[in-house]
Amino acid sequence: MDVETINIALLTEGWTRFALMSSLKGMFARAKERGIDLFVTQFCSFGEAVREDAYNQGEYSVYNLVDASYFDAIILDVSDMPMNEIDARIFPLIRKSNIPVLALDSKFPGIHTFGQNNKKSIEEMMDHLYSKHNVRSFAFFGGPSSNFEANARARAYADSLVRFGLNQMDNPIYVGNFEYDSGFKNMEKLIFETSGHLPGAIVCANDRIAIGALEAARKRGYTSPKDFIITGFDNYGQAERYTPQITTVGIDRFEAGKKMIDVVCDLVDGKEVPEFTYIDGKMIYRESCGCESEKVLDYRKYAMDSVLTDFKNDHKRNRMTTMMADLSLLNNFEGYFKALAEYPYFKQVESCLISVDKGLFQPGTTTFSTKRVPVEREAIALYFENGVQVHTDSIREIRKRMVRSMKDKVAFVSSLHFGKEVVGYIIVRENADNIVLPDFVDARARFIFQGESLYKTLKYSELSKTLSELYNNDQLTGIHNRIFFDEEMVPAYDKLIKKKKRCAVFFIDADNFKNINDTYGHNKGDLILKAIAKTIDQALPDNGDCCRFGGDEFVAYFPIRDDEEGYEYAANVEKTLLEKDIRVSIGVAFSEDGASLSDIVNNADKEMYKVKFKKYGDRRRNK
Repeated sequence: MDVETINIALLTEGWTRFALMSSLKGMFARAKERGIDLFVTQFCSFGEAVREDAYNQGEYSVYNLVDASYFDAIILDVSDMPMNEIDARIFPLIRKSNIPVLALDSKFPGIHTFGQNNKKSIEEMMDHLYSKHNVRSFAFFGGPSSNFEANARARAYADSLVRFGLNQMDNPIYVGNFEYDSGFKNMEKLIFETSGHLPGAIVCANDRIAIGALEAARKRGYTSPKDFIITGFDNYGQAERYTPQITTVGIDRFEAGKKMIDVVCDLVDGKEVPEFTYIDGKMIYRESCGCESEKVLDYRKYAMDSVLTDFKNDHKRNRMTTMMADLSLLNNFEGYFKALAEYPYFKQVESCLISVDKGLFQPGTTTFSTKRVPVEREAIALYFENGVQVHTDSIREIRKRMVRSMKDKVAFVSSLHFGKEVVGYIIVRENADNIVLPDFVDARARFIFQGESLYKTLKYSELSKTLSELYNNDQLTGIHNRIFFDEEMVPAYDKLIKKKKRCAVFFIDADNFKNINDTYGHNKGDLILKAIAKTIDQALPDNGDCCRFGGDEFVAYFPIRDDEEGYEYAANVEKTLLEKDIRVSIGVAFSEDGASLSDIVNNADKEMYKVKFKKYGDRRRNK
């Protein structure tokens, strides 16, 4: 290769697909052989994990973080992503990137494809069944019709039937998905449609399908290879551990990773590259087709490993349950992330960053983006390096740390979101020769679930508080209104009286207010009302309360030790307002046995009238 470094953006569905683990190790090994410094950033989505469009939109938002100008090439491992999402998210990114793109196990217009030779492997499997085991009737349990690999395997099966002189009507293809349930359901359907007369061999598009089919058959009393032959594909490990061990097709993923880098390097160098680059699979014949397995499983060791795995899984579940319980008790995100930092997931990798939208800490004040968090709103929630939490507020500094010495490292990036609303992202960095991701998928999913629950709780709490304030507060002055007087002040006053507390009650009325409005306008009048409300409220003791009773009238009360406290409050309010050239009349009354707050307010109103009459004569002419 002409360049000494190559920077690859790896776009995948999940952290554990084809390009990960052994393939990544093969990629770095080949780069080292070629004298190239390899940098890989894997952008991971987990779409379709939840059957909700909004959730999946949030998952796929991770691809909005891809800055194509930073990379030399893009590798796509998105064969399970819905085509409409690929059209909406992946293709626009590719069109803008103007850099080489390599698709794994998928075929897209104008993009080179790399993958295993599905056609050759299925044809070899069919030839083995036809010639070695004399099978003359078949069925095929396939994957989704939208999947490139599933279609390639189904076409190879159909082509083999033609070579054998068999018709597809008698040797059907059953479409499904790549999961266990698909094999189970299709086997039940096959048993029903054939009235139990099963074909000689069932060829499955992967090992999970084969295991599902075997379980459905076993429940009906059929076993393999006694009653039928069955084969799988992919050799991910389950096929070897199942009984019977399942005949399948494997691929050397380490070598695949090495060859993948060769293709990427040629594309970056502008060399001529075939439209399709294939790596051959290896046929692995085992018990399920009647052959002797090349490797006999040590079932005692497998049983011991299973026991240890159960212990680990139980520990993981208990730890995850504890984390969820702890997080559910928190009532703010500051405490949420502090609690999250105590769990081991962030300490088991070389470095881990959780960046979030600052709006997360102020629920209800921010409209989250559906694309990515604006740079100016990014905040560091957690950052760990080599198991130690690093405290810093500088996103720029952290990014430098994350990309510094990226040689022989892999950065895994995934989004954090509440439905389709993007609230942040996670970056995990690992050594290329030791990619052992902890339980991040589960921890991340729980973070999203529990975080969204907390955010909604806080948001609705703030909304309830805001609505309560709107309901109970006077919009002009900001102090309580007449509704609050009736619903809150009256019951609070009654409690004080039951405790044998003596209270002072005040009725405050603006002087000459009508004349002020008529002469200077309502804006001037509003300013006066605001000043009166503010003065009344600020002068109140902490155990007092007040409200705008109506128009230019205000009511206040508080418990007192002696009557003089009440008169001092009234004098203080009047003096403070007079300094602002605002005149008010204040009536003071005191609680009485058997009298309600409304009764005492009426008494204070009468006292206010007396004050006003002394100052101006007839009150009605001086409103």
